[in-house]
Order: sequence, then C-alpha cells, then structure tokens
Amino acid sequence: MKLRISSLTLALLIYAACAVLVSGLFGQAQTFEAGKNAKITGIVQSRNGDLVTIRVKKTGATVVIDLTDDTKIERKNNFRLRHANMDVTAMVPGLTIAVEGIGNAKSQLDASKITFDPNIFNIEVAEEQQIQANQGAASIVANYPRDSANVPMRRILVPAGYGASHPAFSNQTAEGRDFNQRVDVKVIINKGIEEGAL
Repeated sequence: MKLRISSLTLALLIYAACAVLVSGLFGQAQTFEAGKNAKITGIVQSRNGDLVTIRVKKTGATVVIDLTDDTKIERKNNFRLRHANMDVTAMVPGLTIAVEGIGNAKSQLDASKITFDPNIFNIEVAEEQQIQANQGAASIVANYPRDSANVPMRRILVPAGYGASHPAFSNQTAEGRDFNQRVDVKVIINKGIEEGAL
C-alpha cells in the first residue's frame, strides 16, 4: 500500500511539473483592467479582422489588441516620401509594434495608437531570408560527398549554414564576413573504415 501512495504522489508531482513547464513555454495571456491605460511592445503573431494578437517582448505573454475606428497606426520614421499614417493592413505577422491604449470589458487592449519601425522589420526579414539561404547552401554542400564519393546520407549529420548565427570570425570586417559564409558538414566514419576510403 505504501508503494502505491508514493507512486501516485510521484505521478502527481510529475504532472504538476509538466503543467508548469508547458505554461512557461507558451506564455500566459495578459489581460487588461477595464478603463486603465497601458503601453506594451511586442511582435504581431496574427490578425483576424480588428483583433491583433501579439507576443509581448519582455514577458512572452500573448495579448489581444482591439483595433477601433479611432486607432492611429503610424511609422516611427518616415519611409522615403510616404506619409507616416498607415492602415490595419500594415499589421503583418513578425512586425514589432508599440501599442498605447485602454483596457476594455473583454480584458483586451483597445488601441488608441500603434507605432512601428519598418526598418527593424526589414532587418528581421532579411536575417530570416539569410538563414534560409544558408540552409539551402548547406543541403547542396551535404549532397556533394554523396554524389562525388558515394558517402551514404546516413553518415552525414545535419548540415547547417552558420554564417549569421555562429560566426567563426568577426562580422565587423568584410574579410570576417567572407569567412563566415560557410557550411559545416559532419561525416560519421566507422572505425573499421580506413582513412583513405573516403
């Protein structure tokens, strides 16, 4: 009987620990008190009509922003010759926005003003495109040993382009950036195979 109680206790402790970990991973939904002013900064996750869901940068919490007819959406910096005022179509996933507003009865934030910097968004998009290009180059490089030396793909460990995320040299100089445009490929070699076989 004692073993059964401790097994049940252990199972409950594991369940509680998993619940805490899962809630920490996905973040809590942040709510707002009705009538109170609030300011938040976060990354747009999705938009459904007048509701914009963002992930707060500092806490990782999910927040629902309600866009009204009075919501002003502006760029922080004028973008070339365009005017600073924007509409809701500018709220695309991945965009970092700063929101000022008042809590409503649904515990959401009625946005009075939203500002964003298009330059930051362009940098983030460019970094993501660079990562995808590095991964494409990594797959090409990984196929070379298979095609030229008949190395089975099971011996090649996940190739990766690490130029931007894991620099081997300083990215402050052109020479360093050139050296960082690399692909790391690891090949598993069986101890029974002679060194000259590959």
